[in-house]
Amino acid sequence: KAAVGFIKKTLRFCDGNYVWVQDSELKMVVHPTKPRLDGQPVKDNKDPDGLLLFVEFDKKAKVAAKGGWVNHKWTKPRAEKPTAKTSFVKKCGGKLGWIAGAGIWLEDL
Repeated sequence: KAAVGFIKKTLRFCDGNYVWVQDSELKMVVHPTKPRLDGQPVKDNKDPDGLLLFVEFDKKAKVAAKGGWVNHKWTKPRAEKPTAKTSFVKKCGGKLGWIAGAGIWLEDL
């Protein structure tokens, strides 16, 4: 619980970007901007193009030992429509099997 609180409060960067954590069973551990997802299964969550977001994050993190990038669409905090984003995901060490991810919207580059 302490780690989840730390992530929610502190792991934000570059004006609105953040770190989220999902577990190896495709359940959200913590999502700072969408707390309604915390503790929920996310295996069926799709972006507007039909990409199974968290399934792709899981695959990429498990295949690439050093982590990897996934292109997708997601809604910015305080925005109404999803826009193109690229997120880096990596499997964390330890027994929990957590996967951490962070991304940036392409329009901000």
